[in-house]
Amino acid sequence: MTTIEKLTADVFKPLVGETFDMEGRSLTLKTVTEGKAPTPSLPAPFTLEFSGPEDFHPMSAYALSHDAIGSHDLLIHRVGPSDEPLFEIIFG
Repeated sequence: MTTIEKLTADVFKPLVGETFDMEGRSLTLKTVTEGKAPTPSLPAPFTLEFSGPEDFHPMSAYALSHDAIGSHDLLIHRVGPSDEPLFEIIFG
């Protein structure tokens, strides 16, 4: 399992298109968007965007699991109106 401190955009980029489990729900990683690090000593912020089930309306921390990262409790929320439900996790 990867510790949460070591989760970076580079860890997630190869996982785009893969399915993650979030407490019994399947979410597919759509995009990884990386920002600019505020200083060289801090990691760059990044955002993960997932597609998932229509009936999922998260607004708190849920356990996100994948073989490549293990399981981590992360804050997730639904974003914008869309033909396909989209969910976002922000690091940074």
